[in-house]
Amino acid sequence: MSEKKPSFRDLDLTNASRGVWLVKIPKYVSAEWEKAEAGSTVGKLSISKQPGAKSSISFTLNRTSPSSLNTFATNGASGSRGKSTSASGAASTVTDIPKEYKFAVSNLGGHNLGVFSQTIPKSEEECFLPEPEKLALEGRVMQRAECRPIGDNNYMKLKAQQIVKAVQPVRTAQRLDTVVNSFKPISRHAHDISHDRKIKEEGKKSREDKDVVLEYLFAAFEKHQYYALKDLVKITKQPVGYLKEILKEVCIYNMKSPHKNMYELKPEYRHYKAAEGDDKTVGGEGNRFITSQRDQKMSLAQGQEYFRDESGILYIRGSQRPDGTWRKPIRVREGYVPQDEVPLYESKGKQWAKSQVDHPIGLAPEDAVRHKASKTEEAGGIPGLVFLPNDTAGFLS
Repeated sequence: MSEKKPSFRDLDLTNASRGVWLVKIPKYVSAEWEKAEAGSTVGKLSISKQPGAKSSISFTLNRTSPSSLNTFATNGASGSRGKSTSASGAASTVTDIPKEYKFAVSNLGGHNLGVFSQTIPKSEEECFLPEPEKLALEGRVMQRAECRPIGDNNYMKLKAQQIVKAVQPVRTAQRLDTVVNSFKPISRHAHDISHDRKIKEEGKKSREDKDVVLEYLFAAFEKHQYYALKDLVKITKQPVGYLKEILKEVCIYNMKSPHKNMYELKPEYRHYKAAEGDDKTVGGEGNRFITSQRDQKMSLAQGQEYFRDESGILYIRGSQRPDGTWRKPIRVREGYVPQDEVPLYESKGKQWAKSQVDHPIGLAPEDAVRHKASKTEEAGGIPGLVFLPNDTAGFLS
């Protein structure tokens, strides 16, 4: 009958009844034992018993090669922090690790501890048949102890060296004798290649006649009031330098928010229509709207007269400057008309002012207009102008 093949789940309990000690040792002692050869003696343990007193346990570490001991004393103190250079002459002094130790025994505290071992099989190349991993119980922990070095002068020097090593910086600046390139040197960069390809596809921009460029600009500003330079370059397809020269003549470059770094037409080239109910000044001085009752009173107080242009738009004549020149006329907002132009209609043999706001009964046409001008709040009581409601707003168009 063939034997059962061992499995990685099987546990070897051959040494389950063996008692072992759990001893805590210094880090440098553990490093030395890892370097020791298999089967070699690493130290000697002495237990002395005296009647009526606790047992005294001492441990003497076997001397290995001085080079291996000194290596840990200088470089091993920093642990896994990495390599570092000594900052002083004292730090470079080599001190051997302690040789004599004492064991401080303590109770297990009711814990049931054991020691296990795991045997890693050889690789398939080294063995003919693959072997599974083996797990074994090496013994039960019967005693717990701590291996402490005797605090002599040699041990104090070792700890001083470790403290100096611990405070040294992990990374230090080094001076390079050769220049190191942070990028791979190439003859042409990617942005240069894309720029050349773009120029070949679009071709060089030729200068158009100035009048043609102005037509492009005015047509663009009829759609929007503000433009960035890159957008105007796309619209006109002109070189940037040539386009800037023309923009200086007809446009203003805004330096402040909300339209920072954008162009708009100068007042003398603007011709925008105001939205209904908008009281803001739109366009240049020649196309300025009356924006408040105060402006109307000032204009009328100067003895200015009303007139209409060829398209029927109502204006107030500009006043005369002290130097003898005349100011440009001011455009009147839609809805305000002179009293003599108020539309009238006849009803039952009488004429009435056409208004939904006020229908005075029994008044003559001139009295009706005068009564309307004084009662309507929108007119503000200004003589000469009458505000017509929406039902007569299309009279002048």
